[in-house]
Amino acid sequence: MFFGKLKWVVKYLVFPALLAVVLLAAYAGYLNYHNSQIEAFLNVETSESKKAEQLKDASAIPTRPEPMMIMLDSYPPGFEYPLEDWKVLDQTSGYIDGAAINKKPFIPNGTVTLHSSDILELNGWAGHWRLGMRFPEVLFSSCGIVFAGTSVSNVRSDIAETVHPNLMHSGWSARLYVDDIPRCDKAMISAWGRPPAGSALRPLIGGVKFTYNDKPRKNKPSGKLNLVHEGPQSSPDTVMDAVPVQLEIRAEIAKLHRCASPKCKVVATLPPGPVSAVLIEDIDGWYLLQSDKGSGWVLSTVVEVLDK
Repeated sequence: MFFGKLKWVVKYLVFPALLAVVLLAAYAGYLNYHNSQIEAFLNVETSESKKAEQLKDASAIPTRPEPMMIMLDSYPPGFEYPLEDWKVLDQTSGYIDGAAINKKPFIPNGTVTLHSSDILELNGWAGHWRLGMRFPEVLFSSCGIVFAGTSVSNVRSDIAETVHPNLMHSGWSARLYVDDIPRCDKAMISAWGRPPAGSALRPLIGGVKFTYNDKPRKNKPSGKLNLVHEGPQSSPDTVMDAVPVQLEIRAEIAKLHRCASPKCKVVATLPPGPVSAVLIEDIDGWYLLQSDKGSGWVLSTVVEVLDK
């Protein structure tokens, strides 16, 4: 009888009470987890909102623009040297055929006024127009001082078609900082072509006569410039000498042509036997020779180079 009552108490009183406690604890845990998730979501949303506001505020703060980098062909101060260090020849070998001040083109007729901080850009072509000898460099002088230089490598198909087929890459361009240009009375910027060997320069047709104004232009764009100078590529002391080599003509007569083709005009001839000449170029089975007996392009099959 006693055990029957105890079983009834456990079944209908104790067990339901324990079950109720477990269910309440589980529900309380669920509520706690749900509240924590809501709180975390609200915190994340608040954090993202704060970040968005910070980015908006940061974008409203004016930033200082980066200085504009300009690569120059004029030499750094102190690297100029006298033009008379070179041997200057009279034969012209190219043109200055374009000019611009601060990217505004102009025709350099008469005298132009250059202002402090101006960027002067020149372009043209250089090379031996009769034989097609390619020049590696163009130098610039003013008031008897060499102050800039640039490589000759730009494509000039017009020059290859109208002047010489070997001058396809005879174009050049130069960017000069006006404050780097030497100044004197009746100042003029001249350009000079440098042949691949020897310490001689050949003048280019054209030039820029100028006066200097030490005040920058009023309409020049504001902002600091990051000017990058390059030093001289060459000087009379560093260029390769035009050293003759000993050749042997292996034909009854060696024809020297104006260009590297048998269809080109014959400009000179060399008799059989030894000859001393400067070997300028070696292209596709042709030599460009320069000698006291004549200069031009000759087939390599009729010439033996005894020493180089």
